Parts: sequence; structure tokens; C-alpha cells
Amino acid sequence: MIDDVIRKKFDIIIFIGRPGAGKSEVIDFLKQVPLARRKKIFHIARIMEMDDFNFLIQRGSRDDVREKKGQARLDTLRGKHSSYRVKSRMTYVMLTRDINQYFLRHYDSERFYDYNTLFLEFSRGGRQAYQQTLEQLDPRILKRAVLLYIRVSFRESMRKNKKRFDPGRADSILYHKVPYQVMLTYRTDDWARITARDRNYILLNKQVIPYLEFNNEPEKTNDQKKIGMELQKGIDHLLDLYNKKEILY
Repeated sequence: MIDDVIRKKFDIIIFIGRPGAGKSEVIDFLKQVPLARRKKIFHIARIMEMDDFNFLIQRGSRDDVREKKGQARLDTLRGKHSSYRVKSRMTYVMLTRDINQYFLRHYDSERFYDYNTLFLEFSRGGRQAYQQTLEQLDPRILKRAVLLYIRVSFRESMRKNKKRFDPGRADSILYHKVPYQVMLTYRTDDWARITARDRNYILLNKQVIPYLEFNNEPEKTNDQKKIGMELQKGIDHLLDLYNKKEILY
């Protein structure tokens, strides 16, 4: 059982934060750190990734097929430069279901976590954005997970969302642009509220989830050295929380 051993690495890290906050840049940095060094300093093994932007692209492609057949789009609307935007808040629920289903098919085994660390990345905006999504994630994900929240203001998120956009790579995780209408939903999120009770853990649906904040304002994700230094400020403590969560709660 995973609760009966001292973990030397993270099984699942959930990266959250506003669009353009720097989640993908932190992930890209960690992927470039040699495995032995990454395991020693950041407690991360071989990296596998899930980003719900990829599921949005898949749903958008299926909607394109429906539209060509004269049928209504179900989950997405067409944006400029071949990008997609969510049709309604129900689309976010469907994307979370996609995450759960893909996880259960590919990553729900003890043997997988003997050698790998799974990265899960998404953004949500609104007054109950993260609470609702985390509650909808399969408990088998949350059982193994820690959270890494990349903190930037809404103004900084808007700036970086615009800056990173490359029209030639609109479907890329690193270079896509969230449409303006969707960006407005990220004026607020509920991170401060769900972390107000405890500086170390989020408690949701009887699940105990350790977390770490990465402050990216002023920006650090434009400098590899700064990313590493900011992560090292709290990553050992996060692993300690990961191992103590069943004892403390």
C-alpha cells in the first residue's frame, strides 16, 4: 500500500494556475534536468504528462467533424488561428472526465509509479473553480497527488497569454492563446479560499492534498536558474508533507 512506505519521490504532481502563469515552463525545465539529478533534488522520476488542453483539442476536432456534417458543436467553439475555446462551463466537466478516463486506462497501477512521476496540468477560473475540478478528479488521482500552484495576478496572466502566442503553433501547449472571452473567467479563482484553512494541505472530499506555491511575479519562468531556485525553496518540505499527510489528518 502506498500509505505504508516512505516515499522518496512524488507519484503525481498537479500543476495549476492561470493561463500563462508558467506551468508549462516549469514542466519544460524539469524535463530537461537529468534524471539522476531530478530524482535527487526535485524527487521526480521519469516524467509522463497529461494536459487537458490536449483533450480540448480532441473535442474541438470532433466538433469540426460534426459541423462539417451539419450538426451542432457540442463542447467547443472555433477561435481564430485554428484554436478552440470552451462552449460552456460544462465543457470543463467533460475535460475532467477525460482526465479521469485516460488516467484509469494508462496510469492507475503500482508498477507505473515505481519508475514514473505523472504531471497533470490544467487551469480553471471562477469562484469555485479549483474546488469543483479537484472534487471531480478520481480519488485514485488525489490519493497520490500533490499540488503545485503557479501564482500570478490576472493582469500578468493576460500579458503572458498574449506574449506567448504563436499563430503558427496555435494548438501547442507552450504557444497557444486562450481567447479573450475565456480569459475573463480567470479574473478570480478560489485558490486563496481553499488554502485559507491550512498552509500545507487542502482538504476536499476526505482527501488530503499537500501543496506548494510557486510565486512567478516578478517572472522567474523566463530564467532556468530562477525556476530551479524557486522550486528548491519548498520542494523538500512538500515531499515531507506528502509522507506525513496520513499521520497529520
